[in-house]
Amino acid sequence: MEYKTKWIVTGNEVEVYKNSVGIKIGKRKRKKRKPIKKITDDASKKLKEFAVYRSRRAIKWRINSNPDMTKFLTLTFAENLTDLKSCNEKFKAFIRKLKKIKTDLKYLVIPEFQKRGAVHYHALLNLDYIDQKQLADLWGHGFIKIKNIKDGINIGLYVSKYIGKDLEDERYFHNKKHFCSRNLSKPQIFYSAQEIDNFLRLNSSSLAYEKTFKSYYGLIKYQLYKIGNL
Repeated sequence: MEYKTKWIVTGNEVEVYKNSVGIKIGKRKRKKRKPIKKITDDASKKLKEFAVYRSRRAIKWRINSNPDMTKFLTLTFAENLTDLKSCNEKFKAFIRKLKKIKTDLKYLVIPEFQKRGAVHYHALLNLDYIDQKQLADLWGHGFIKIKNIKDGINIGLYVSKYIGKDLEDERYFHNKKHFCSRNLSKPQIFYSAQEIDNFLRLNSSSLAYEKTFKSYYGLIKYQLYKIGNL
């Protein structure tokens, strides 16, 4: 068992997480189960906040690893549909129709709840131009809105802040907080300093941001590098 810094490469960014305690790599030894302690309200709140942080981070990593997803789509229901599971089935049916038009469709979607309780969807896709009326007909359940995200914007950061504001909502229990197509590129994760050194040697990089913060895992030193020639 060893402790190492963790590097995550997503698109033109490299994020470095250095834990003061260390990120454990390798097989874990089984420990004897300890009596379950009662979770305080404060501890429960921190766990929820950390879960939301991890969800947003996963969303950002997925998006930055797929820079061709630049169309931001919002789908709503005309009816006040509140059952997330049945609404997800309607969304999947919409995706199946869309794939007949674009066979290499890539998407990442987050379901959310409006104030009235109705489900709506925010999705990021790799769509080319498509007529808005045609898209609305494919959806067939209510209002849609689609826009192109401008060049130069950190799409992952932009979208992860814009959507998923209520990821701790209890209505998500037993349901996915976000889902995506299987053909998305995944983040590259390095635990070896030699591996990341070889990667950075091939790609010019510069430090863009750094900070130190506390997390569920302890004190974290975070650095963000921008890659120049990916």
